[in-house]
Amino acid sequence: MHTNKVEIKMVKTEDALINTMSMLLKMHNLEDIEISDICKEAQIDRAVFYAYFTNKYDLLNYCPEYLNPENINKSNACKQ
Repeated sequence: MHTNKVEIKMVKTEDALINTMSMLLKMHNLEDIEISDICKEAQIDRAVFYAYFTNKYDLLNYCPEYLNPENINKSNACKQ
């Protein structure tokens, strides 16, 4: 696979995880969200999740402006 294809796949996976976490936070408390819930909704394997993040808090910290519970209903962009 070419580097560009790998990079595109990585970005799509990260986006899927961030969007899924955002969706789940709209419906559930953070404490109630499991890694398995994130993976099921994002349609990825748990091993893929752990290749990107160590836990759900790591995912939250990856993009705090976007996944902040106070801002969850706003359309903030993830700023790296």
